[in-house]
Amino acid sequence: MNPLLRGRLLVLAAAICWSFGGAAVKLGKGANLDGWQVAGFRSMGALLFMALATRAWRAQPLRPSGKLLALSLSYAGMLIFFVLANMLTSAANVIFLQDTAPVWVLIFSPFILKERFQPQDLMVMVICGCGLVLFFQGQLEAGEATGNVLALLSGITYALAVIGMRWGQDPAELPTGGSQKLGMLDRGGAARPSRAQMIVVWGNALTIAICLPRMAAVPLGGEELRLAGLLVVVGVFQVGVGYWLLVKGLRYIQASEASLLALVEPILNPLWAYCAVGEKPGPWSLAGGAVVLTALAWQALRGRPQEGPAATPSAP
Repeated sequence: MNPLLRGRLLVLAAAICWSFGGAAVKLGKGANLDGWQVAGFRSMGALLFMALATRAWRAQPLRPSGKLLALSLSYAGMLIFFVLANMLTSAANVIFLQDTAPVWVLIFSPFILKERFQPQDLMVMVICGCGLVLFFQGQLEAGEATGNVLALLSGITYALAVIGMRWGQDPAELPTGGSQKLGMLDRGGAARPSRAQMIVVWGNALTIAICLPRMAAVPLGGEELRLAGLLVVVGVFQVGVGYWLLVKGLRYIQASEASLLALVEPILNPLWAYCAVGEKPGPWSLAGGAVVLTALAWQALRGRPQEGPAATPSAP
């Protein structure tokens, strides 16, 4: 298969895996599981897969640095806020608001990383800001505004993890592109997991630790336990396999192109939620989502090199 096509298919497959997140949370809610339980069981599956796939023990995981724990805690916050938000508002609202993370990176980077502010960044911020306003318009149901705020916090905590990873690194060594998930990736060697991979592993481990008291309250037997097991399986494929596919895909294509392909996730996420529980996003959500996607696409397109070649494939 052509390497460029292979990379594109791998990234598309990763985006499809991620897109089932909202539907999985909605099914857990239907089984009377609370958000803490859903987040914990989903991260359990993701941790099992990532620990095996990245061979995390080679990085002495029992002795993490303080910086690694801080960044992992921010990543864990993203996971938990994502689930809690889905319990209160629509999957469309959550995924679109979470996907504002690259914009928060643009806002915070000049203050934290001392990176020079680019005038073109202002256009991305303005477009995204207009989209954010639309999510809080119209007749919001009870708790929906709170869910929208939690979804925003999910994007902000993810942005903080990305910024923390970039602290002290040479910008030339960092991936480019508009997707917040791409910002968490680096291409570490096969012998040891990369720093980004360890953040994913430890972030899921901390999520389990935080949610463990509520996970232990799930009754042994019945629908709740069956759905808890299903969420573990979902975590393997939706989070773990999705991440693994993206790492493989980035060996063949530019991160900026991958970020455009990854926009399939916020498009499919509300569709799966509708198929699972019949949830229909409102007109304001659809309008706000369209504006946010426009901002993300603009950011990715302006980051693409003019010659546009695929990245040189790395060793398998």
